Amino acid sequence: MNPLEKQSSSLPLLAISLSGSAAAIILTLWFAVFEINGFQDRQLQAMKSEAGLANGLVGKFVHDRQNLVRAFANHNTEQIKIIGDSDNDDELSEELRQRIKAFFPSFFSFVVRNAKGGFVPDNFGELVGDFCRRDMTTF
Repeated sequence: MNPLEKQSSSLPLLAISLSGSAAAIILTLWFAVFEINGFQDRQLQAMKSEAGLANGLVGKFVHDRQNLVRAFANHNTEQIKIIGDSDNDDELSEELRQRIKAFFPSFFSFVVRNAKGGFVPDNFGELVGDFCRRDMTTF
């Protein structure tokens, strides 16, 4: 046999190819997991930031609305006291309803509490449940 014609084995080439392929697959999976974790972290940070911003805006909105309600109540204290002392006078309630509608165009309803803690007018019926009524007493 001629020394130039040695038998060559493709086994080392196959082993190197398989090792390289396995390394490429492992690196790809590691990089994918790394990117997914980074993406999730960035999304969580963005959601926390947006939730904090929304919380601040909603808090400011509620605070501003409470100030408007207080201002309205202070401006209409006499009429509110008269309605609280009356026995569900629809005419007085309608007059206050019109004033409220002028001040708060998108209001849903209103209620005045009398000295005994009762609601005037108490015309909510089944629309307002016990939990809401309980919360209204503490408001």
